[in-house]
Formats: sequence, C-alpha cells, structure tokens
Amino acid sequence: MYLAKIKPDVKSDEFLLEPIGDLHIGSRFVDYDKLHERIETIQSEENRFWIGMGDYIESIGPYRRGRVDKRWMEWLNKHGITTPIQQFNEFFKLVEPIKDKCLGLVFGNHDYTQLDLTDLQLLCVNHGYRFLGTMAMIELDLGPRRDIIWACHGSYNGMRTGGAINRLEDLSRKYLANVYLHAHTHLKQAVAGSRIVADFSKNPPKLTEQKIVYALTGCFLREHVEDDVNYAEFKPTPKTTRVGTITLGFPRDRGETINVYD
Repeated sequence: MYLAKIKPDVKSDEFLLEPIGDLHIGSRFVDYDKLHERIETIQSEENRFWIGMGDYIESIGPYRRGRVDKRWMEWLNKHGITTPIQQFNEFFKLVEPIKDKCLGLVFGNHDYTQLDLTDLQLLCVNHGYRFLGTMAMIELDLGPRRDIIWACHGSYNGMRTGGAINRLEDLSRKYLANVYLHAHTHLKQAVAGSRIVADFSKNPPKLTEQKIVYALTGCFLREHVEDDVNYAEFKPTPKTTRVGTITLGFPRDRGETINVYD
C-alpha cells in the first residue's frame, strides 16, 4: 500500500476532489465529450483537484487467455492506439492540462493486463505523476482540517450498487479513513455513514461522530451506443453503469462536513 501526505495549495473555502477512473482509452466507446467536459472544469476551477482511480486504458491483446478477443479491432490501428503504451500516451495527452492538479494515480486491472507495476511506476515518474500503486491511503492536509482518503481501484463485480457500497463498508472495518473511493464497478454513487470516535484532545475526553463517505467513482465508457454493438451487449447484465464522476467537497472551516456533488 502507498501512503501520501498532500497539502494542496488552495485558498478557497472549500476544497473539491474529483476522482477520475475507468476511462478505458483504446475502446471505441469512450465518452470523450464527457471526459473533456470534466477536464475543462477541473482546469478552470482553482479549488478543484483530481485523483486517478485506474483502468485508464483498455489494454486488450489479440490473443488473451488463448483465444482471439474481438475487442482487438482494426479501429485501434487506424487511431494509433493499439498497444498499451500508445493508449497510455493518449491518456497522458488528454489529462496534460490538469497534470498539476492531480493528487496521484491509482492503477487497475486493465492497466496491468500486459504491463507490470514497475512499468506503470516508471510511466508515472516519466510523466511527473505521483504513483499510488493499486491501493493508497492519503492524508489530505487542508490547514484547519485533515482527512484520510482510502483509494483503491478494486475488483468487486456484483450487479447491484448496494452490494458495492456494502463491500466498502466492510473494508472500512479494516482500513481506518473517513473517505473511501472505489472504482472498477462503473457505477457512480456516494453514501454517507458515520463512526463514533473518542476525542482525547478535550478535557474531559468527548465522544464525537465522525462522518464517512463511501463513493463509487463512475466511468467514461458508454454501455450502449445507438446503431452500434458494444462488447457489453454480448453479456448483458442488470447493472446500469453511469458515465461521469462524483465530486467530494471539504469545507475548510467545517471539519466534520463532507459534501457530495453528483
């Protein structure tokens, strides 16, 4: 697990954090309009930062697990994004305008399908990003307040949003934080919770309620496209993915408040 202590240079009353993941660059079905919209918003708002949540690339090879994968298409050759490195180059080119507002990059299963984690770490170093492995805990230092963020691409594949949130709630028994970020599911949802903690800085000590946010961070891969056939339609599921992101707001003068913007 990677640990980071980050103190963003923000003077606004509220710090905004937008997780960006599950782009799947290399698929024909990436919603580039939505992706460009979020990049432009992060670039234009002084107090808005982002964290990468993994699966930046599709990285599906021609002979995966001993069979021909039909997602390996001539379309990839036409657009020059056939290999994982070409797909990563496209990703880094897309997010270049917001590079200096990134807390770091967590990596997911598609990212290391053909590359190993040392390759991915080298890519981060060469492009000037903080490498956060596959799981990270970040102390966010906002001056008057401090928050602990647990971020992981994850592997949960359940069909219901509630199942994914339950998984996060279970993980919060193991990893102590007040914000839990999970990608991979292509779902987009945030749920508030709380835990009781003892504040020994008071005399006498007090019991206080600590707010917790469990967040599924969305995707940029369209599930269906009109007059086309998406790979997901060969294996339809009752799960509806949600394109886009959530935003978490941390008011600097209200240490127990975490706002969620969809």
